[in-house]
Amino acid sequence: IQSYKPLSEERYYPKKAITYLKTNPPQGNIFAPFGWGGYLIWKLPEKRVFIDGRMPHWENILNEYSEIISLQSPFAKVAESYNINTVLVQKNRTNFVLLAKELQKNGWKKVYEDEVSLILIYR
Repeated sequence: IQSYKPLSEERYYPKKAITYLKTNPPQGNIFAPFGWGGYLIWKLPEKRVFIDGRMPHWENILNEYSEIISLQSPFAKVAESYNINTVLVQKNRTNFVLLAKELQKNGWKKVYEDEVSLILIYR
C-alpha cells in the first residue's frame, strides 16, 4: 500500500504558517505556491491569494506567476499591482528558496519559518 504521508497536511501544507498568519494578519494579499492556493483559501478565507488551482485557464496570471518564481520578472511590479505584502515560501522547492533570497535582498523581511515554509513580509 502506497503511503500518502508526504502529502499530509503537517508535512506538505503550511499548517503552522497559517496559524502564524491568523495570529499576525497581513495587511495586503498573499503570494504563495500555486499548489497551496486552495489550501490558503480554505484555511485563511479572509485573505486573497495571487493564484490557486482554480485559475489555470487565466493565462496572463499563470505567465506572471511562472516568470516570478523563475526570477525572470521583478516581483516588485506584481506586488504593487496586486497589493501583495506577504510571501509564503515552500522550503522544499528550490525556485521558491531562490525567490525568498532575492526578496530579502530587496527589503523583504523573514518573519516566520518552520520545516515546511517561511513567510516574508514587506513593510
